[in-house]
Amino acid sequence: AADETFDQQWALTMLDLTLTRLRDELAAAGKPGDFEILKSCLMAERGAIDYAAVARGLGLNEGAARVAVHRLRKRFREVYREEISQTLADGADLDGELRHLAAALARK
Repeated sequence: AADETFDQQWALTMLDLTLTRLRDELAAAGKPGDFEILKSCLMAERGAIDYAAVARGLGLNEGAARVAVHRLRKRFREVYREEISQTLADGADLDGELRHLAAALARK
């Protein structure tokens, strides 16, 4: 349906904005290459992340790579929530909207 397509496009737009902000934050921190290495970890299941490969890519030990992945995933959630909340009316149900968009993406 048209509504479903709109919701999917909207959710993808919000994801794009979030990823762009994260890329910009890492670039501003002097680590522009790190985003490309870490990006794949954002959508991966926790058990599916190859931390050894991430560590090699970042030039870190595995423990530091795990911390970097954890921080980026946490920051992703924070920025995504911020981006969504900026589009909602005051007092709107942010968690409800997040669930709605997650469901729209799952139907893709």
